[in-house]
Amino acid sequence: MADEIVSDSGQPSSLADSPRDELLQFRLSTIFVLTLIASILAVFLRPRGNDLMIAGMVSTISSLAFGMLVGKVRPPLMQRVFWGVVVAAMMQAVVSNTILLDRKGIYGWPIAAGFAAVVAAGNSNLYRRMIQGAIAAATVVAIYMVSLPTDSITGFANTICAAIGGALLAVLVDVVNFLQRRTTVPLPITGLALVLVAMAFATVAPTLIPGW
Repeated sequence: MADEIVSDSGQPSSLADSPRDELLQFRLSTIFVLTLIASILAVFLRPRGNDLMIAGMVSTISSLAFGMLVGKVRPPLMQRVFWGVVVAAMMQAVVSNTILLDRKGIYGWPIAAGFAAVVAAGNSNLYRRMIQGAIAAATVVAIYMVSLPTDSITGFANTICAAIGGALLAVLVDVVNFLQRRTTVPLPITGLALVLVAMAFATVAPTLIPGW
């Protein structure tokens, strides 16, 4: 009886069946905040061009789909989707106001960040997730760099930078989760705050950082 629960109909059901219902366990607050993040990102990108708005939509949907795919195979689904969308939105805001090697970077870098965040938000140990995040980010950026008419050194340097960033995303996830367990601030609100900080940084960076 320890591994059974009684449903409303009075029939016992196994606790082992609960992972199949994980999609139904999204909190309304999380769904609302993710929708709000997508809306705020669209408003932020709109004055910067239609191509950026399209890129924002593509990176958000891609990270959402990848998070659901990976989460269904290796839970937690909700955490993977959450971090994928949040980090993709953060990177989309940053690349919207910086100098890129090629315009395709408005797709490549946010998708790389979102995919890395998805794999970095699992339940395995930190070092394993750092490696997984590094591989995910480096793979996407390497594909992006191959499509550019640039030299191998530039492509390699950008791929290494992506790998480092992907690895650090696992640390970010752990730090935020650590702080969230010790405060009363809900995780969705923290995610929204991170996106807003990224937008603020993207706005002031060209002024504060020469060559940005």
